[in-house]
Amino acid sequence: MDENVPPLELKKLLEGPRDFILLDVRQPWENQKVALPDSLLFPLNRLVMEKPDIPEDREIIAYCHHGVRSKTALALLKRHGFKNVKHLAGGIDLYSQTADPSVPRYVK
Repeated sequence: MDENVPPLELKKLLEGPRDFILLDVRQPWENQKVALPDSLLFPLNRLVMEKPDIPEDREIIAYCHHGVRSKTALALLKRHGFKNVKHLAGGIDLYSQTADPSVPRYVK
């Protein structure tokens, strides 16, 4: 199973019926600058210590700024018992550049 969701694929998924959970694993200050619609903020450092209160049978697509933290989140989510986990390849930054330029870019 490919765990990478390319930005254009996520854009199409966001335009259709939502049958997945979009998990933002960035820090709150990043989420306040820009976030994808209807995403759940659960920072990576919190994910290390606790399991998100979401159904284990739902598909989860994690995202971060550049795709590094969200890739790490996949292993943590699996450790918490989630099986259907993917992440946004290139993060919200690549999403902004290739799929939706209305999403503002930011610098850490």
